[in-house]
Amino acid sequence: MNERIKVIVMSRLEAYQYCKNYHDKPSAIISISTPYNLYDYYVFKSKGNQVIDILELSFVDADEPDSIDVNDIIASEKDLMCDRDAEKIVEFSEKYKDRLLIIHCDAGISRSSGVAAAILRHYTGDDAEVFDNYSYDPNMWCYFKTLKAFGDEII
Repeated sequence: MNERIKVIVMSRLEAYQYCKNYHDKPSAIISISTPYNLYDYYVFKSKGNQVIDILELSFVDADEPDSIDVNDIIASEKDLMCDRDAEKIVEFSEKYKDRLLIIHCDAGISRSSGVAAAILRHYTGDDAEVFDNYSYDPNMWCYFKTLKAFGDEII
């Protein structure tokens, strides 16, 4: 714990715009999509943007099974972030914890901030950077699934 990890939460559009620019610091992206949605733009890696890897995941934005997601669809448990998604996040963040880690979902408000908060809590013991920011509304399903995959105690 207390490792310094740099995490940024973005929307899909912000991540796409990030990828279109030149950067001199390598980064890795956790890209969270909504199943069955078609997107006009995708995040991408190139030598110029210094994105070295992208983890692509797809699950709905709901906090529990049989709840309404942000698109007013009833989300079954199979539609939510699963244990394997969380395990992939843990593996990816461990691999790139010394790089800038960009986490995006469609709006950059809920799923990405829930994952970012869990990553920060695991590596630094402090998730206040996310929970104290009124721009975010962390998806607690994603937060707790990711913490569980890290093997962290959930209070």
